[in-house]
Amino acid sequence: MYEYCTALKPELRPNGVLVVTLDNPPTNAFKGAMHDDLRRVLEDVNQDHDARVVVITGAGDRAFSAGGDIREMQRMLDEPMATLQSFVEARRLLQAFLRAEKPVIARINGHAVGLGATIALFSDLAYAVEG
Repeated sequence: MYEYCTALKPELRPNGVLVVTLDNPPTNAFKGAMHDDLRRVLEDVNQDHDARVVVITGAGDRAFSAGGDIREMQRMLDEPMATLQSFVEARRLLQAFLRAEKPVIARINGHAVGLGATIALFSDLAYAVEG
């Protein structure tokens, strides 16, 4: 159901836990399709009868997510239409969190900065792994 994900690794486990891994090591900074993929997963999980809960985590152990990719943010500042589109997409992502009908858990396995911190705060439950 989540085959469209190119920047995330969704894994639906047999127990109904949909684990969504932010996969852009080493800091899992958001760039490219990551915003759109995460929003679509949060929207689609509402229709996924096999998924009972969503767990969002980061690849590796260095960072949950360092937020936005600095080079991509600079590019957006240089292109006003890209900046406007990023604001629209950011709002759509946060609305998807608010509309999620299943519990969303942030498994924070490292630094959570910028959008990473926002994801943690918009989740229904956030917990930091030991260490």
